[in-house]
Amino acid sequence: MTTRTAHLGSFKTRLSQGAILGGLALSLLGTGIYTGAFLPSVFAQTTTGPRAITITPPTLSFTVKPGDKSEGKLGIMNDSNEDILFSVIAYDMIVQDEHGTPEILPPGTINTNKYSASSWIGVDAPELLVKAHSRGDIGYFMQVPADAGAGGHYAAVLYRPKRIETANGSGAAINTQLATLVYFDVAGAIKENATVKSFKAPGFSEYGPVKMDAEITNNGDTHIKPIGTFKVKNMLGKVIATKEISEGNIFPGGISRIYEQAVGKKWMLGRYEATFMATYGRANNLPLVATVAFWVFPWKIALLVLVLIVAAVLGVMYMKKNKHKSGKPPEDQTPHEPQQPQITQ
Repeated sequence: MTTRTAHLGSFKTRLSQGAILGGLALSLLGTGIYTGAFLPSVFAQTTTGPRAITITPPTLSFTVKPGDKSEGKLGIMNDSNEDILFSVIAYDMIVQDEHGTPEILPPGTINTNKYSASSWIGVDAPELLVKAHSRGDIGYFMQVPADAGAGGHYAAVLYRPKRIETANGSGAAINTQLATLVYFDVAGAIKENATVKSFKAPGFSEYGPVKMDAEITNNGDTHIKPIGTFKVKNMLGKVIATKEISEGNIFPGGISRIYEQAVGKKWMLGRYEATFMATYGRANNLPLVATVAFWVFPWKIALLVLVLIVAAVLGVMYMKKNKHKSGKPPEDQTPHEPQQPQITQ
């Protein structure tokens, strides 16, 4: 009985240790999910604050013929507590980066450039005083030269605050500027040619949404504004997410622009295919299409679940094996048949 008791005690000890280890593993899993140790962290940052100055309209777009004329009004809203004196002048405008950032150039900087249009537009007065909490208007006029080349031409009406007029009459100079961007598309035969330079998404992600970007290059003669979507399908060909691309002009002459979007849900699993599909052109009938494939798999959680399953299976096998051993009587306690007395003659 002593040996049987020892075996039973050893089995209980091992069973207790297995239970402790299993409980510890489950505790770690719970702690990991609760604290986000196995999940992606999300950070958000927001900035708020009222605008002191607002221009209207922020852009002007004209589809014109050589020799056309037009005029209108530009407005500045001054929501600050001081009167502001603005200088107003037309400059040339170009875009050369991949994010559509305009560069304002003084008149004459690119006169030899076929896209220049600063001489096509002017304003009624070189300065405009806008009272506090009020709107100031200034007239503009534009005239397209009779020999203007077909395609895109660009300018910007720049508003530069020269002085803030305080209540006591003193003034302080400030260094900032705003602009109304002006787009001309002159009628005539032009080349319309844009391509998807690249369409990228990470080949493998642990979680969604998946960030993807399409870079479009405009090799034509005028600016374009593609309209389209990012669309994602799962392994079964079902569309699981669709996001529209942001609006934005792409300048001519080989300029590119990148359109970015995060598409999909947090929990995604398997292989996916994303399609970028857009149209562009004067008639908005020219296609832009590209596809890319990628995988999403939450491997950390999957690995942890696999470890727990393997541990559970091994634990069950271990318990069955020890239970089978504990059911046999110890070898030294096995009963022996009594020996028959030997009779000698």
